[in-house]
This record gives sequence, structure tokens and C-alpha cells, in this order.
Amino acid sequence: MIDSCRKQIVEEDAGLIADILCTVETDREFLLDLLQTAPDLRDDVLDDPKLVGAIMEEVDKSSISPRLYLYIGLRHFLCKQGLNDRELADYLSTMCVHFLFNTPWGTNNPMMRPDTYVNRVVDILADVTAREDWSRAWCLHSHLGHYLLFFTGLLPQVLHALELQGSLPHDSYETVAKYHFKQASNFDVPGAPICDKLHAHFSSIKKCLNELSISSFL
Repeated sequence: MIDSCRKQIVEEDAGLIADILCTVETDREFLLDLLQTAPDLRDDVLDDPKLVGAIMEEVDKSSISPRLYLYIGLRHFLCKQGLNDRELADYLSTMCVHFLFNTPWGTNNPMMRPDTYVNRVVDILADVTAREDWSRAWCLHSHLGHYLLFFTGLLPQVLHALELQGSLPHDSYETVAKYHFKQASNFDVPGAPICDKLHAHFSSIKKCLNELSISSFL
């Protein structure tokens, strides 16, 4: 996935944040410097209720990078769920940016059909597991977890529509996603701890993404 949303604030976003929070030019210059050089204070700035409210109320999101408004939106809804974890909000916002803006969602992409795509990946997973290709197996378990978290969180209406067409009940995708996150968490790799966290808090995270999808952040 892409690099951190919260740690790499682009110049345009920094200017927007300063415009919202500062009324005096000297304060603006100080804040612009702080956003680049003081990570702890930067995090406090991104949590400022005035900034959160301004971005929620902004109808035209084109002046704000997806990285910024997705991080702030997810951070807002995660905190409402009691998940006061900036690293988690950062990770999830990068995941959303990856799927929303860096994935080619053309009609030829099999990922457009979760009902058939999951079975396709599971078949590949069975093969690589039989060959004891553990590196590839971890990637596939992790990928399915993230892919289904994205759909159950931001695009639940797609899963509801598939259910009406005779596919799996939409709730079953959460069970499948949690299973694959749990499997991924059992590997001795750097990404295992975050998969364990996503497994443990899946339902709350999914709810946050559901709220984000119908909020003014998107």
C-alpha cells in the first residue's frame, strides 16, 4: 500500500490546514513549519475539532487530498468507537486510498465481483499452501482480509445487491475476512501484528467505514 497518510502531508494540504486554523500570518508560518518538523504536535493539529468540522462541511473535496480527508475522517469515527489509535487510522486510510484511487476498477477487473473473486483467490491460496510457498500464502491471506474489509466497510451495498442475485449472505463476508486476517496474523512477518489487530476489531472498524461511506467526508 501507499506510504503514511498522516506523516506525509503535501504542501497544498498544509496550506489548507493553516488557512482553517490560523488568523494571523505569523501563526500560519509557525504552523506550516510545525506540520513538517514536529510529529507529535502535528498529530494534535490533525485532531483539532475545528479542522475536522471544516473538512466535514467542505462540499468540494477536490481542494483536499484523499490522504488527508480519509485519515481525518477515519480518525474521527474510530475515536467514536473507542479506538484511539493513530497508527490504525493511518493504516486504514492508506488502505482506502489504495483501493479507491490506485486500483483499476474497470469492468475487466475480477475484483469487481467479490462473490467470484474470493473463490478464485482461495483456489490459488490452496495451491500455494500445498506447495508450502508461505510468503505467497501470507500475501493472499492478508489481501483477502483487506479486500473484504474494504467492501464490507465502504461498499456494503454491492454485497447486498449480490445477495439479492443469489450470492452469499452479505454478513458472511465479514466471517471470511476475519478468518483470513486471523490466518495472516499467525505468520512470522512484519505485517502480522496489524492483521491481528484488524481481526480483533473487525466489526468496529467495519462500522467506522460504514459511517465514513455515508458521511460528508466522502
